[in-house]
Amino acid sequence: MSHWFLSGFNIVIVAIVLISLLFTCALALKRLKQNSALRRISVVVLNIVACFSLLALVLGVSYQTKEPLHIALLTQNADEQAIEALQLEDESLHWVLLNTQEDKWIKTLLSAQGENTYIEDIAQLPLYYPDISHLTILGDGLSSNEWALLNAQYAGIEESSRPVIQTAAYSPTLGLVDMRWPAQLVVAESGQISGRVQGYIASPSTLYKLSLKDPFDQEIESVLLSDNEAFSFDISADVLGQWKYSLTLTERSKPSVKIEEQVAIQIINAAPVKIMIKQSAPSFESKHLQILVSETGGKVLTLTKISKNKDIRQEINLSEADKILVNDAFSEQALGFFDFLIIDQLALSELSAAQNVALESAIKKGLGVLVQAQTQQIPKWQSEKKNWLRDIVLTTNNDETQPAEYLRWDQQQLDVPLSSINANILAPNAKQVVSTQNDRALVLTQEYGQGKVAVSLINTSYTLKTQGNADLHSQYWQWLFSQISRTKSNLQWKENIITSPIVARETQRACVLNAAQNTQFNLTQALASGPIAANEQLLDVNSLCVRYSPQAAGWYNLTATNGETDSASIAYFAYEQTQWRTWQQSIRYRITQENKQHYSIKTTVPPTRTLLIQALWFWAMLLAAFSMLWVERKQFFG
Repeated sequence: MSHWFLSGFNIVIVAIVLISLLFTCALALKRLKQNSALRRISVVVLNIVACFSLLALVLGVSYQTKEPLHIALLTQNADEQAIEALQLEDESLHWVLLNTQEDKWIKTLLSAQGENTYIEDIAQLPLYYPDISHLTILGDGLSSNEWALLNAQYAGIEESSRPVIQTAAYSPTLGLVDMRWPAQLVVAESGQISGRVQGYIASPSTLYKLSLKDPFDQEIESVLLSDNEAFSFDISADVLGQWKYSLTLTERSKPSVKIEEQVAIQIINAAPVKIMIKQSAPSFESKHLQILVSETGGKVLTLTKISKNKDIRQEINLSEADKILVNDAFSEQALGFFDFLIIDQLALSELSAAQNVALESAIKKGLGVLVQAQTQQIPKWQSEKKNWLRDIVLTTNNDETQPAEYLRWDQQQLDVPLSSINANILAPNAKQVVSTQNDRALVLTQEYGQGKVAVSLINTSYTLKTQGNADLHSQYWQWLFSQISRTKSNLQWKENIITSPIVARETQRACVLNAAQNTQFNLTQALASGPIAANEQLLDVNSLCVRYSPQAAGWYNLTATNGETDSASIAYFAYEQTQWRTWQQSIRYRITQENKQHYSIKTTVPPTRTLLIQALWFWAMLLAAFSMLWVERKQFFG
């Protein structure tokens, strides 16, 4: 690479020399016009050589081929054999250790290589070495956040000009990978812990035992698995608090080989719900629902028809102010107070025109409505259907009898049968909230304005409780509330499902839906708390993300707020670097393989060659040119 410093005074020197060269060559050609062409060309060439030699001596010129820079980056779990093999392959490479590489054996192994570079952040790599031509990554690789930082450094550089990135051979370790579980559950809600066993490549036929224990060290379930086999455990949230479930993986033939990991889940109370029940006759279904809601601090108003124009009112947990507010139950004011309305089909058909208008307006503003179908009223469905029920079609089933069936919702499947109305419910753009195991819809919901409306064929869920399955009864209604009732907060955390471990001292990202530009974030932990600055860029019109870095293992609470009333909180557990090691390794390796494709496709590093042009050569050329020009002049005038 040539380096010319043409600025200021040097530009003036170059201009003068070039003008002089042109003038000198013109005079020489005029003087030698009677001589041979070879002599004229020789004189011009000698003048050019003399002028450029003089410029080189005045300005200073050096030429050096670009030395290719080969970097070996050591990340977590770098293999000793891979390091030694790379040392033998290229003795000139530079070793860079990323923050976590503090093992003494690595320092000892690399001590013969001279001084090595330690960096705390991957973004420092291009700053220390701006001209990397080849990068070899040893160990587990880089996380998604680290790749985002590295990619940002090379964002403005063409792919062909970026460094070649290669990785050392991947050596998977025994453990659990592809894990997935809920970060937060509501009391009585069900959840699922799932993943996959990663065994030894050398012994794919080995069997492993995986056991799940609850926070009180009681075994919930255990299974036998082979290498690469998926698993899932169902759990039920019973007690409030922040809990750790334990997963223990052992080789069936070698119980001494044991891996233990923790699954951290926060269990919270459901937000108290305010419901109104409007029914054409008393029912066991509403009676047991009233008890369930009241036990969780909810408020209930039940209107039961006893004559053509008269209802009996039952009020549970309503204050005196609440009672005044809901005195006219189907006014817009009262309906705006409630989160959830349960109304049977006959009661719905008997609402007055004014009540229908108020109800439709309340739904548009966020009220959730569940219509309970009734066998005798199904033939009248189409003629009496309200505008807000739109495309929902309800028809009588042709079968004479409808046997009790096993139900499913969310990730829950009932192991006890439950009876339902002998009918079919359909809608083109609706969501199945509850269904049978053969996929017959039993509760269907669709949006209307800001609210949701649903139709149910189930009016005997109370039998779950009377048969000794009170938890299932609670889970069923908590699920319906979460899917249909008025949303308490516009803000919602996207990352309620853990799909990668949150590790202490690593940058994490969390996003909220329905955020505004003024959304504020706050991180609370055992040692300290304080606000976090959100990323300036919205991912889309509804989602805003924040980056945070847990400084130690433990529970962290993230809160997002819009103003004084709209907020959402979620708790995460940060693990130590040594926990979930196999899972971290598999994620980093996959992400590294994906990202390295965006760098140079060159496969070899060019050999190192350096050439320095010294001043002595320019003095020699200048002297030779002047000597030959002097001889030519002597002969011309001789």
